[in-house]
Amino acid sequence: APSLPWPLRGLLDVLCSKCKVQFSSDLKANDLEELPSDKQLESFTKVVLREETPLDIRAKLIITLIHLRASHLVRDDDLSKEVLEASVEDFGDLILEVMEAYMNMQEYQAAIRMRKS
Repeated sequence: APSLPWPLRGLLDVLCSKCKVQFSSDLKANDLEELPSDKQLESFTKVVLREETPLDIRAKLIITLIHLRASHLVRDDDLSKEVLEASVEDFGDLILEVMEAYMNMQEYQAAIRMRKS
């Protein structure tokens, strides 16, 4: 069964445990547990973060999800809004990293959306 690449899976594990990142799904917990990790990620419908989660952690989570081909979770306004509205002067490096992640995964329209913010 396919699973997530270890470095990305490890980073996602750290974000979930240390930063209290959670995912929600329409599937029941038992059904979700039976799926391989890549299919679990596909089945998630929303990312839940604490409101006080710093912007740099949000950006790293977004980049990780993009590289895991889970950008359907990034498009959720709750996750990406703060990054989209961030000051380019203060957070330009993070915005650029998110744009580069989209470009690396050939999601050009999403990268353009970041540029227009």
